[in-house]
Amino acid sequence: MVFGGVCVRHVGSAIHTQGLRGRQTSHLVPHHHLVLCKTSLAMGRRKIEIQPITHERNRSVTFLKRKNGLFKKAYELGVLCSVDVAVIIFEERPGHHLKLYEYCSGDTRDIVQRHLRVGFFWWYRGY
Repeated sequence: MVFGGVCVRHVGSAIHTQGLRGRQTSHLVPHHHLVLCKTSLAMGRRKIEIQPITHERNRSVTFLKRKNGLFKKAYELGVLCSVDVAVIIFEERPGHHLKLYEYCSGDTRDIVQRHLRVGFFWWYRGY
């Protein structure tokens, strides 16, 4: 069982606890205080179901946050790995104008032209 980052398990009449740093201690306690559990210390983000967001305001907020996160990751990838990165997003909503968002570590036109040349070569060769 996990209590505040400590895993508790029952062995005989003692409870063995293991903190997040791996330190183990034992405590003798009465049997009626013991709770058996089979959970591990592995904790993480819960998985979200990927499906269209129906509420307009929630969708706009999610889009803005994820767009900014994507651009930040693209920037970091370009800097850390010394590569050219381009991200192009088209947002088209009914009743609104088409919006274009882009991030590019260099010249967008140059990267798109390189992509078209290499992409056509790969397509022509059957990759």
